[in-house]
Amino acid sequence: MTRFVLRTVFTMLLTFIVLSQYAIAQRSDTSAWKPEEMTRSGTKDLKSLYKNKKVEVKALHVWLNNLKRHLEENNLKEEPPTNCSDQCFDLYYFTGNNFNLNSSRRNILYIAGGPGQIVKSPRPLSFLEDDHNVVYFNLRGAGLSVIPRSNSFDKYLKAEYVVEDIERMRKVVLKGEKWDAIYGFSYGTVVAQRYAHEYSNNVNRLILEAPIVRNIDFAGQRTEMALNNLEKIYRLISSEPSEPCDCTGRALIAAFDDGTPSHTEANNFCFLTPPTSSPENLESRIKTIRDSLKEIYKNLEEEYGVLGFLTENYDSEQKNSRYKSLFGYPKEFVFALRQLQNIGVPEKDSLKFVSQIDDWVDVALVLGYYAMSKKDQLCAIGKDCMANNPFLKFVTNDNCKRKNIYLNRIKTAKENILENTTVTESQRALYVYSINDGMHRWLFNLVNGEAPSGAADVCLNADGPRRFMQKTGPEHGLLRNIIKKIGFDNANEPCLWNPTNSQHKVQSLVLKGEADAVTAGCQAEIFFNEGLKGSRVMIEFPGMGHGLYELYVPFGEDSALPEIFREIGVGPSEKQKKTIQNYKQIIENFLVVSSLAKYKQNIQNNLKELKAKDRTPPNSERIEIQSCMR
Repeated sequence: MTRFVLRTVFTMLLTFIVLSQYAIAQRSDTSAWKPEEMTRSGTKDLKSLYKNKKVEVKALHVWLNNLKRHLEENNLKEEPPTNCSDQCFDLYYFTGNNFNLNSSRRNILYIAGGPGQIVKSPRPLSFLEDDHNVVYFNLRGAGLSVIPRSNSFDKYLKAEYVVEDIERMRKVVLKGEKWDAIYGFSYGTVVAQRYAHEYSNNVNRLILEAPIVRNIDFAGQRTEMALNNLEKIYRLISSEPSEPCDCTGRALIAAFDDGTPSHTEANNFCFLTPPTSSPENLESRIKTIRDSLKEIYKNLEEEYGVLGFLTENYDSEQKNSRYKSLFGYPKEFVFALRQLQNIGVPEKDSLKFVSQIDDWVDVALVLGYYAMSKKDQLCAIGKDCMANNPFLKFVTNDNCKRKNIYLNRIKTAKENILENTTVTESQRALYVYSINDGMHRWLFNLVNGEAPSGAADVCLNADGPRRFMQKTGPEHGLLRNIIKKIGFDNANEPCLWNPTNSQHKVQSLVLKGEADAVTAGCQAEIFFNEGLKGSRVMIEFPGMGHGLYELYVPFGEDSALPEIFREIGVGPSEKQKKTIQNYKQIIENFLVVSSLAKYKQNIQNNLKELKAKDRTPPNSERIEIQSCMR
């Protein structure tokens, strides 16, 4: 009897141990990233897309821990074996049209932003591919460059490892030749800067578009610039106050340079200008909208840190009772706020095409509509109650109201925004690189449990993530879920990105959009002053937002212009073609001219055509930054 009891107890204990181990194994799966979190469109669909675009992607076998010191300390060969299991991965890359090393063509690497953006189509540097060898790649952990799903491998997703991936590509793809140039956009400027610091002898030039700095708090400047941009849209996408606002075609205050008439019925914010008999004026109406949006911005960022965390997770977060009670704004409003940070503005002294008016009007109409709505009176676009919205009550003309001109235009604006709600291809890359490379001051302070600081560097305390995840209560639920996904490297404490720590003397060209709210607060100027110590030039484009692709990609050979339009012969105007050519010459001249004085002389006419400004100080001194730090 005793033996039976002992056997039974032993059997139960063994079963318990097995089940416990199974439960632990099951729980460990929660620390593994889902395939759709690593590549939203799926690797299969991404391969099909490349194939349809006749892009041949190739794989380069790379060590996960491919730092030079790792190879030296472990006596490993630089090239990993094909059967190295979870120590290696395949880094995918592809080349642009007419790639040919056996020629005088220059070799250019493009580094995408995000982090986690995937180069699909249109290709960002397609305008250079006719004459130069352009290389694109999927960042490790994003797109086709898959690494193991367990978040224990997240420690390998940081710029310092990507630098080594680029060096490996140089040796294999370029057969050991130098990069003639590395072109980095947004987050890509971080990687480009670090590569030039580590391998200054292996790259001749850097082109840094929308460079970012994160060791200083620019949250206030970003909000102010976004709101300033919105104000310019209201003021300049409007007919003159002396003209009747009756929903008939009128010339707009903003001038456009592609020869297309800039007048339309609905794309006109003239209804915001009250008649002279009204006690209100345009300034007071704009201020009402601006003040309301500023408060909404503030509340959203207090809950989500940065607006991008909400837009990346909107579909799930909008079901959250806390979001519903605190905000309740629909998808089109949240994404309109995000687009406002990127799209730039109309300017009297900038190069803008009339084809961009719709984007500005879409965003400004949706933001104005919801900004004027009280929280308990939100009415979805498309509902019967729209006409009672305070924003639309500014529309007083009988012709406009009878034809429902603005009611219908706002519905169209909503549809356009929802059709263009782009999110980052790889959430894993976005979240992990953002932490490891120090992209978000507010998040670092929140996780550390400290009050936001001003201009001091901030590093993430080793114990901070654990304490933050253990907090209870409804606040910051989305951010806690994001932190829980990430596998932290306890041996290192990531710090906010500071280009000063990766200074180099590689010749550099800095390109800045003057209306870029993402890099507001003199980030390009600080990068220029503190991170670049060699010969350097800075060019600023008035009215441009986050990404100068507005100048060239929409009209390039590899553009996103629908095929049906190509078939009927719709394409860029002569002015647009000239714009592409001018931008190309600014880049190409930088690649070939050894003297910066000669370069600046060569591009004078190009800058004039693009209405751009050379911001380079005399003798490569420091750029004054006080004006944009306020």
